[in-house]
Amino acid sequence: MRKSSGTVPGSKRKAWFRAGFSISELLFCVMIMLLATGIIVPTLSLGIRQFEARVRDSEAQILCNTLSLAVQDQLACVKEIRSRGAEGQLETFTSGAYSGMENVPCRFVYQMDDGTYSESGGGVVAMQLGADDYYPLVSRADYNQSTPLAAEVSVTCETEWFLVTVTVSNASGGSQSVSNTFTVTPVSPGVLS
Repeated sequence: MRKSSGTVPGSKRKAWFRAGFSISELLFCVMIMLLATGIIVPTLSLGIRQFEARVRDSEAQILCNTLSLAVQDQLACVKEIRSRGAEGQLETFTSGAYSGMENVPCRFVYQMDDGTYSESGGGVVAMQLGADDYYPLVSRADYNQSTPLAAEVSVTCETEWFLVTVTVSNASGGSQSVSNTFTVTPVSPGVLS
């Protein structure tokens, strides 16, 4: 910022007092601000995208862990295996987890977006008890966080335990997925023999 001394050299009268910024100083400041903004905005955008990706990954991991615990609870109470697939996949079973329903066949199914249930395809993992009784293992709200999620459960009958894989992925077909593989030993002896 410039300031005049108050008098013009060689003159006895006072000079006009000039305070403020010149146009070139203002243009220089504007250019510096534009350059700084050009650097800061892309950096912030990248940081926001990375944060959102981490939130999606965390939500998928939380849902996978929660489903793993719910499936583990269901399989620990298996009383009898009703049917197996060709490769030892668990299809239907009876469970001791529901009082008064010990002889009712159970199986894992998937609730689709339209409210129907399917034996395959992924979606909201639910238990089917008998012919028409369904309930989700985890609240539907847990699947719809920042990105809609879908889950699949695969259960293989081994000699002494169930081998379980729970996979959670982006419901809109995204490639990222989280999976958890674990074993469950039924409380009742001799179920898998």
